[in-house]
Amino acid sequence: MSTWQHTGCVFLLLLVTCGQPETPQRLATPGEQPRDGGTLVRRLTEDLQSSTPVCAPGSDDHYVHQYVFTPLLYLDRELRVIPGIATHWEQRDDGRTFRFSLQPAATFSDKTPVRARDVLFSLQQARTARHLAGSFEFVDEQRTRVIDDHTVDIAFTHSLATQLSRFADLYIIPAHIYERAPVCETDQMIGSGPYRLAVRHRGQSITLERRNDYWGQRPHIHRIQFRVITEHAQAWNALKTGQLDEARVTAAVWEHERTAYGTYFTFRPYYQPSYNFIAWNGRHEFLRDARLRRALAQAIDVDRIIDAVYLGTARRLTGPFVPDEEAYNAMVPPIRYDPDGARQLLATAGWHDSNGDGILEKQGHQLVFSLLIASEGDRTLAQLLQSSWESVGAHVEIEQTDGTTASARLLARNYDAAYWAWSLDADPDLYSIFHSSQVPPAGYNFVSYRNSRVDRLIEDARTERDAAKRRALHRELHMILAAEQPYTWLVQPATKWVAHRRIQGVELSPRIGPFGWYPGELAWWLAPTSTERVP
Repeated sequence: MSTWQHTGCVFLLLLVTCGQPETPQRLATPGEQPRDGGTLVRRLTEDLQSSTPVCAPGSDDHYVHQYVFTPLLYLDRELRVIPGIATHWEQRDDGRTFRFSLQPAATFSDKTPVRARDVLFSLQQARTARHLAGSFEFVDEQRTRVIDDHTVDIAFTHSLATQLSRFADLYIIPAHIYERAPVCETDQMIGSGPYRLAVRHRGQSITLERRNDYWGQRPHIHRIQFRVITEHAQAWNALKTGQLDEARVTAAVWEHERTAYGTYFTFRPYYQPSYNFIAWNGRHEFLRDARLRRALAQAIDVDRIIDAVYLGTARRLTGPFVPDEEAYNAMVPPIRYDPDGARQLLATAGWHDSNGDGILEKQGHQLVFSLLIASEGDRTLAQLLQSSWESVGAHVEIEQTDGTTASARLLARNYDAAYWAWSLDADPDLYSIFHSSQVPPAGYNFVSYRNSRVDRLIEDARTERDAAKRRALHRELHMILAAEQPYTWLVQPATKWVAHRRIQGVELSPRIGPFGWYPGELAWWLAPTSTERVP
């Protein structure tokens, strides 16, 4: 599911220097053949949470890991399953057993071969990882086995409709390296991908080098460097000063800079399968009331948020699926901005301002809660929400922390409300975030949502192989969740991505953009450069 100072001319990390260094500027000639070589500098919005993919759910971690590790299967740009470590596979027992034939030439970066034993070890680790456990919870241990060094059976007690695509999340790690110590505590990064870890400076940068002994199709770029830049303004300055080659930028940069800098950079908008939302903690004494949650949703002017925060580069959502998914129920209307209606609904739910202080009360409790945010960049949106809720009688405090701390608090259910976001799977499955069995520590149902009808629909949708029937189940889920508002869904922001024009070979998947599919970034190459300067 889907992640999360200088003095004079001396600078730390990637802050702007006092001069304007020359920035290479070059477009490839049409029809020019890809070239090998060069260093691509990419941005991370936060440092790696883990050196191994089995322990790291964040999108920034995935950007690094996909260079170093190889999944059992890849997804192509149309999100169809294609070979990864496995070259062939067949399904048996009505989809409950998968036999995978592994690439015999595959090796890890320590030059040891990839074996079926490594696949089973990786599967065992995935089953204990919170973000992967739901994909592999029905593994049948008795029938899952090594056939030979390059053949493995992975069997399940239940047949899930999405199971084959889930193997794209199973990155293979070497058992002989990671069985020596707890997987999530090691600093080692040994995988079977086309790059290996060269240097890591914690909190600052990670440098990967192309493997000369890579067993598959070697990528063109020799070196990938990731630099940790948490603030968007710093990232945009780093792009302009030649310290970054690509980054996601804010709506303001997109709106005001893309015309002036179009000669030097390619500005590409796209929608990822993701959404932003407000999570309501169902453990909270009064936030578990669906009437209150709906009233607070009615108080939000989402159109104003789209204009003020995203400058029009977002689309409104009504539930847990996005419009590009077949699961999306277009018949579910957005909650209308209606402050008067919100006040009436609050009164119906028993909330009244008995002492005239502007804050509603019920049974001796004031309508007071905090909104958790994970970065300063979320503050403008949080302040709009705060103003909206206070206009109907709630008092709201904004709590800002960092992404790691916010994530820990959500999983501990130590919050009132939180502004958060999910990246969605290629094939939708709401199990880990809304099924009642997935309340932490089991999964990501940190809103403590429980609804027996929703549980049954989720279970049925996971196993239904008839596309039309599965679509109907998802659309009913959409309708129920939209009515009950365990989340208040806000928008699907368009990702505003900027890349230096020397980066060539970029393609966009129609559903997920330039990242998260094969070959994706592994097909990029760098054109020769001149020394033209970004003004």
